[in-house]
Parts: sequence; structure tokens; C-alpha cells
Amino acid sequence: NLSGTFFCVEEECETSLTLHYRSTRKGFTQFVKGTEEQRHRMPQQKTAPGYEKLPMKRGIFFDMFPFSVIFRRDMTMYRIGDGLKEVFSDLQGKKVNEEFTLVRPMLEFSWDNVTCQFAKIICILLLSCYRCLSFLPSPCPCSIETVEDMIKMGVYVNDLNLHDSSRELILAGTQQSAELQLALDQVKESSESFILMLQEIIKKLDEEKKRGDSLLYAMIPKAVADRLRKGITVFPDVTILFSDVVKFNEICIHITPMQVVDMLNEIYIVFDTLSEKHNVYKVETIRDAYMVVAGVPNKTTFHAHHICDMALDMLSSIDHLKDPSTGDNIQIRVGIHSGMVVAGVVGLKMPRYCLFGDTVNTASRMESNGERGKIFVKVNDN
Repeated sequence: NLSGTFFCVEEECETSLTLHYRSTRKGFTQFVKGTEEQRHRMPQQKTAPGYEKLPMKRGIFFDMFPFSVIFRRDMTMYRIGDGLKEVFSDLQGKKVNEEFTLVRPMLEFSWDNVTCQFAKIICILLLSCYRCLSFLPSPCPCSIETVEDMIKMGVYVNDLNLHDSSRELILAGTQQSAELQLALDQVKESSESFILMLQEIIKKLDEEKKRGDSLLYAMIPKAVADRLRKGITVFPDVTILFSDVVKFNEICIHITPMQVVDMLNEIYIVFDTLSEKHNVYKVETIRDAYMVVAGVPNKTTFHAHHICDMALDMLSSIDHLKDPSTGDNIQIRVGIHSGMVVAGVVGLKMPRYCLFGDTVNTASRMESNGERGKIFVKVNDN
């Protein structure tokens, strides 16, 4: 239901007037201004001279306006129409502003406000001989929209005003409502089948998503995958450790390939156990090189502590492993550095979680330039 606009003349003089426009609808202000400016440019129609109001008998008046109300200055209802009396039989003698709400214009329902609004859409006649006002309404369109509403309120078609389109609107609205209901029923049937099909598609998508997640978690740890989905790729504070076997190339010359594999397998089993113990993440292993990081993918303020503990345990646990070529203890060297890194997945067929940045390069150089059986750590100049 659209609410009508309201115009009120606030000030008036011989050459101009101030028109107050009010509406609950937005965006019509400039349209109203343009309409009023154009209307004032058009020739004005003047009232024909000698025009006189035609008298009307009281019975004819109330037959024409069965929902009319006559009320006095104190807002007491003096006389109500027959149509209104059938619906509300005990209205006469009560305050009109207590029983009814003034919808248009949007003013307080009082004698002074009503008497100054004769030229507005509100239908009021001043009965000076009785010192009363006659209100000529029609049933409110916001309360009666269909024939069913009329039946509930006890209103008949002949009770509606003859001088407006109330009858046509209600009857047309009933026909349109039936057609609209039929269309809504058809849309509802088609929408239900569509919803079922959509639910089936969503179910299959969820199954495919779970299957993809299981494959992804098989290649990349769940914590890493979840952080990549959230867009977390930069880690400002991490500590990286690199280690390798001293004289690894010389050892490989004097042993068989299977002995190399067994030796590296023994080393990596020990280091993997230590990585779980110290809460660090193994990034990759390349030949004899072993790379771990703390602070990625799970951030922690104790990343340096975890890596240092890991490095000390690596040196102490490697003593019982023997060089297959000589029988001597295997020796390693370790390099550590802290800083910022960028994380990301590289590759399509065999994706790998990699770290990039100067911190990685510095930690690798610390390891390659370190001494056997020792941990090489860069001292921060700051």
C-alpha cells in the first residue's frame, strides 16, 4: 500500500506562498518541485462568475455518504451515517479523535487543524448553522482491500462511495489476487522442485569438498591448508634451522646406494621424532639437508626456544649413528636464523609447502659455513 503525499500552505501573500510537502516515500522531492514549477507556468483556470452552491436535503446527503460523520467543536460526534452506524452502532456521542485516526493529512486530529484544511484531500464541510463539521469519508483503502475484508467488516458494495473508484479498486484487486495466488502456487511448485535439486547439488558439492580436503591434507598438513585458505601467507617472526651431514659426498662414494638410503632413513627418523617433541614443522629434506621451522604455520612467541632445543637434541642424538664407510660417528652441522618469511604452496601435481625470504637464505648460509658438531647462530647487531 502506497501512502499518499501531503501538501500544506504554511505562508501566503499576494504574490507567493510557501508550500510544505511531506511524504513517506523517498526520492520524489525534485520531482514535486519540477511538477509545481511546470504547473504554475500553465494558464490558470478561473471559477466561472455567478457560481452558487446547490442545496441538498439531509436524507439525500446521508444516502450519498453512508460513512459520513458530523462532529462539534469539542470533537463530539453529533451524527453518523447509516453505513457507519451498522458497523459501529455506539459511536454517536463519542469523541471522533478518540475513535478514529486521521491518516491524511498527517496532522494532529483537532478542530483547529481540520478547519484550516478545507482545500486538502480530506472531505470536510463546515455547517455554520449547527457549528459542526461534516466529514465525508469512504472506507479506508488500507483496511478494506478485498471482498473478504468487506464481508468481515459487514460492508456492502453499495456502501462505498459513488464519486470515487473505491468499488472498482476492490473488485479489481480481488480478481488480481486470485490470479496472483494461482501464479504464486505455480511458482511454489516449481520452486520446491528446484530447491530439492539444489539441495542435491549442494550435497554432492559437500562430498566433493570433503574428498578434496582429504587429498589436500594427505599432501599438506591441515593447519597449513587452513591458514592458506584464510589468506595468511606472511609470518613476521619465525626461526629456521638447516642441518646437513659432514662430508656426505665422500661417504656416498664408499658405500652402496641402499646403504645411503638406510643411513638417511635412520637420521630422518630421529629428527622427525625430535620435531614432534619440540613443536616445530619439518619443511623439507633434500639429500642430507634437513629443514625445520618454528612459528609456521602455528605462530608462537617461543619459536627461537623451540629451534634451539631442537638443535641441541639433534647433536646429542646423532652420536649413536655410525658412518657405514668408516664406522665412525656421523657428524652434522647446524645453522639457525630468525626473521620474516613468506609461505606458499608450489606445484600442481605434487604441491609443496615452501618458505621464501632472506631469512631462509641466511639460515642456509649459516649452515653451509658452520663447523662440524656445532650450531652456528647469527648474533643480532641491534
